[in-house]
Amino acid sequence: MAKVFHRLMKVEEAIELVKKHLKPLELDVEYVSLADALGRVLAESITAPIDSPPFDRSRVDGYAVYSGSLADVDEEHPARLKLVGVVETGELPRLEVKPGEAAEIHTGAPLPRGADSVVMVEYTRRLDGEVLVYRPTYPGENISQAGTDIMVGEVVLRRNTVLTPREIGVLAALGLDKVPVYRRLRVAVVSTGVEVQPPGKPLEPGKIYDVNSYTISCMARELGCEPRILGTYPDDFELLRKVIGEAVEEYDVVLSSGSTSAGFGDIIYRVFDSLGEPGVLVHGLLMRPGKPTVAAVVGGKLLVGLPGFPVSAMMAFHVFVKPLISHLTGVPVEEETRVLAELPLRVQAGGGRRVLI
Repeated sequence: MAKVFHRLMKVEEAIELVKKHLKPLELDVEYVSLADALGRVLAESITAPIDSPPFDRSRVDGYAVYSGSLADVDEEHPARLKLVGVVETGELPRLEVKPGEAAEIHTGAPLPRGADSVVMVEYTRRLDGEVLVYRPTYPGENISQAGTDIMVGEVVLRRNTVLTPREIGVLAALGLDKVPVYRRLRVAVVSTGVEVQPPGKPLEPGKIYDVNSYTISCMARELGCEPRILGTYPDDFELLRKVIGEAVEEYDVVLSSGSTSAGFGDIIYRVFDSLGEPGVLVHGLLMRPGKPTVAAVVGGKLLVGLPGFPVSAMMAFHVFVKPLISHLTGVPVEEETRVLAELPLRVQAGGGRRVLI
């Protein structure tokens, strides 16, 4: 006779109980291109192979000068400097700037030898072969020195960092085209219920469209997982036992929706419990929505039965499944932003339940 679980558990208590029976996974490492790295998790810390910027460069359009040539300059007494050439971006300068000389330079161009500052073009006036400069400069002014942003040998990204556009930009700036990342967590998604119909066809009488397969898989993908929707199935014990049992063999996590309550036709907890030890650990959470959530561990794999109501399924995933996936992957969950607000209506709570609005 299958065990029937009716004891409602606090969310935190349920998470800790499941963690005790669920070991973090040792995911394989693979290399992916930067174009495919968004949302992936670094498997190794990244050390800068070069300085960034790799050379001293101008931050503005203007003239590269030796600051000592402009010591006593002001608007009424400009310095007259000899123009010795132009420094373009994308190439090393061949010229040298000596005292009393200036070289036209563009934003991002390397600083030529002899120059220690750049005067902005707004403070100059061009004459035939010369430049009038109306303000002094100090050494390093308007220059980004080599290694200012990142120094060679510096650890720029640490293991378990989730790659966002910002981190990918840093990797590109260092000349890296591939990065070591962990294999994605494979997640199977199953919807149950004879009334559930896949979208894409006219809705049959008495049916509803399958919402949960898509919301759950998208939420899993947001966590860096690789979800796969296995389809919708009626509440048939033997059929679901076969489908979910095969999924346990192939995937790291199995998520189902529907058939999770303690009613006569709700069988997910019995299906989970029939697949192996330790079996069902949680059947019911002290939260609303999301109360009829089921969690099991079978052969070291996580199985979670989410409620059939879409909002309940999403809330249960957010507060219960998300921390467990974090436990499996080792990637910490981002702290949620908390805002104190006043509700325009009364919300009834009690019994130690967590109420999500």
